[in-house]
Amino acid sequence: MQYSNAKKGIGLIFTAAILELIASIFSGLVLVLTKYDGLSVLFLVVFSLVALVMVIVAAIQYIRGIAIASRDEYNFKQAILFVVLDIIFVIIDAILLTFKITIPFANFISSAFECLIVVFICYGISSIFRSTGRDELAKKGISTATIYVIAFLLGKCIQMLVSTGAFSPIDIAVDIIAIIVFIVLDIVAYIKFLVYLNKAKNEV
Repeated sequence: MQYSNAKKGIGLIFTAAILELIASIFSGLVLVLTKYDGLSVLFLVVFSLVALVMVIVAAIQYIRGIAIASRDEYNFKQAILFVVLDIIFVIIDAILLTFKITIPFANFISSAFECLIVVFICYGISSIFRSTGRDELAKKGISTATIYVIAFLLGKCIQMLVSTGAFSPIDIAVDIIAIIVFIVLDIVAYIKFLVYLNKAKNEV
């Protein structure tokens, strides 16, 4: 069976993931550079705009990629469902915030939707590899999704512990170490996802 739609869709998802990564780096640079006096405001605005444009383009590519790939594999349809739910949730949350109403665990819920989108993308790619007899690559999809979920859950646990001050009585250094662990987990999971996407776009 040919998976031309899936191949094209995965290529778009990979491009979107790279753009998101670059946008995150730009956003991080803006946060760091705002700490330094004497830097041109225009310089910071340009960096911020570049990051914003990349995020918008990435989001469009991401949705297009999943939609195209869903023509060939059911799991991508599940990913679309969570994309729609995430968009609806973010819009509702934004509207409620204008009335100073906050949704409990809003950040966790939105992040959970994003995690599930990644999981179903990995499952979709894994299913395609399995149907073409490439079981080793199919297993890598499941392991990538599992690592992503574990990193997400551990990361959220660390965030919760840090935000509630659970480590503060021990030492402020523990807070810093915990945040570093959270960042490393996030990066490792994301790189694992990117590597699998890259493999899939070349071999599906």
